[in-house]
Amino acid sequence: MSLARDNFNPLNLRPLARGEQWRGQTGVSTNPATGSFCKFENNIAGVRAATINMRSILAPASSRIVTETGTVSIGRTLRRLIYTWAPLVDTSATANYQNHTAAYLAGVAKKANVSPDFDMTFLTGGATEADRKALMAVVGAMNAIESGEGMTASWAEINSGISAALGPPPGYVVQPDTPNVIRRDVNASQILQTADNGAIGQQATIAAQVAVPVIAATAGLDWRVAAIMAFMAIVGGGFAFFAFRAIRRDRLRMHREGVA
Repeated sequence: MSLARDNFNPLNLRPLARGEQWRGQTGVSTNPATGSFCKFENNIAGVRAATINMRSILAPASSRIVTETGTVSIGRTLRRLIYTWAPLVDTSATANYQNHTAAYLAGVAKKANVSPDFDMTFLTGGATEADRKALMAVVGAMNAIESGEGMTASWAEINSGISAALGPPPGYVVQPDTPNVIRRDVNASQILQTADNGAIGQQATIAAQVAVPVIAATAGLDWRVAAIMAFMAIVGGGFAFFAFRAIRRDRLRMHREGVA
């Protein structure tokens, strides 16, 4: 059984100290052996909360961290993040236990293909697309280690969770009514393809342009009045059509007879 999977909490985020809840948090899972962990409605909410928590950890330019060799001051690096996320002695559980923090750091660095002292200052603002890809790799590696059975969140969920926390990268947008992050130009081409669908699409557009004013003109009127107006419009249009045909016929006859 994986708490990360069961709680939709890929990085096994602990509850906030004052009992506040993250957006998308549905409760708290408590076990005498492991302590308490947040429960989320889905992995995207779990990754979002974890990413915001990472940013909070690394907000100060440096912080004093307890390591195997003593207390040292560390900047905004992966080492500082991991030694804060999984400290040497975890006092949040019912029974204190020694974490293998150095092994955790080494595992994340290897899986994410970054240095243990990878600079994560970008979390405090200005993350580039390359920074986000590196962060995705770090989150995926942490998820695999935290769960003990490999990644429990998909790369798409991790991407969406990070974007929900940091906002979409430059040139990208969040697709309406979804958590999907897509390129702005791809989104525009999809809209264009939907709107311009050959002759049928053009006819539908023309019909819509005609229909909207008619609906707007008759909105709020009694149905009988609206029906009479519609009937008069149809009759008037018919008379105009036949009058135009008659005029055109007369002009052709006059042209054949040399009158005009």
